[in-house]
Amino acid sequence: MKRILKWLATVLFFFLLLTGFWLFQNRRNLRNLAELNSAWYAQNTCSCLFVTRRPEEDCKRYVRQVLPYSRIHIDTPTKSVTATATALMLWNSSTARYISPRAGCALQNK
Repeated sequence: MKRILKWLATVLFFFLLLTGFWLFQNRRNLRNLAELNSAWYAQNTCSCLFVTRRPEEDCKRYVRQVLPYSRIHIDTPTKSVTATATALMLWNSSTARYISPRAGCALQNK
């Protein structure tokens, strides 16, 4: 029994070591993933609400199908949507604003 536990502890140690190394090597890509998630949520929610004019609950249900987001703030007077999303504990917010029926919604620069 001790031999099996020792072997499992060794395998777990190397797995955690390799995972930490992989996370360190891909830290820039992980930051981009958080930015991509929030931008996707803001853009799609804005398009769903203001271009296709679907109800707010339908749009939130639609975008939640892909990955869970943290928060979506809808500003109806300015026709903009701010989405906050996370990827592996990295947070990012993006805002999309409705431009026109022909142009749809566009992401705002930070």
